[in-house]
Amino acid sequence: MPRSLLLLIRRRLFWLALLLTVWLLCSGQAQASTLASRLQAFPQWPGKLALQEAHGDLVYPDWMQGTWNLTSTLVDLAAPLAPAVVTPGFASNQAMVNQPITCQVRFVPVPQRVMGLVPRVLTPQVVADRAFNGLNLARAYLGEASVNAVKVDSANPNRQLTRLAQGRQLESTLMARATESPEANQFITAERFQQIFRGGTIPYLNERGNHHPLHLSTKLYRSRPGYSGLSIPPGCRFF
Repeated sequence: MPRSLLLLIRRRLFWLALLLTVWLLCSGQAQASTLASRLQAFPQWPGKLALQEAHGDLVYPDWMQGTWNLTSTLVDLAAPLAPAVVTPGFASNQAMVNQPITCQVRFVPVPQRVMGLVPRVLTPQVVADRAFNGLNLARAYLGEASVNAVKVDSANPNRQLTRLAQGRQLESTLMARATESPEANQFITAERFQQIFRGGTIPYLNERGNHHPLHLSTKLYRSRPGYSGLSIPPGCRFF
């Protein structure tokens, strides 16, 4: 093959690789921008959202720090494999549809530690108090007597165990997530959990997605430190 032809092919392969790289980068940005539009389309969601693998805890904006009064409303339930497969609690949860649930949730600053020859502590990042939030929300939905405790894995903040009454357990592991901040006072997250329910005749394995936007109004911001009124729109879960 002539040398000139080889050079031409190499140049075209180089530009093809460059174009593919740019396309992939742009695709990632386009994916992130779909969080807001997907939320607006609820409940008409055609399928699962493509999310990135979760590493570490979810970091929230600084204005989320503190304890908030949460209102959450379940607006729909679906069991695509029913009646062959129905997860525990599905039937009883029908009574919760369109019933506002209130509880407290908390976001706390956690120091960032950089290990090395000289360990350093950087500016704290705001994360959810998952044990506190999970316990309060579970008891708000199921009742005080139905939930004994919520424990977060000390080695993995994305894994937690909910101990229920009568020896039942719900293990939740966060597998993937995406975030978006359209404006300085808005924060949208999407997370996908894998859950294992133990305590019945057979364990149940299912997958759950959370998609929730958070918005800080000027009124709430000016009222700090008296936090009140964190509202999760219908169809969204907070964990």
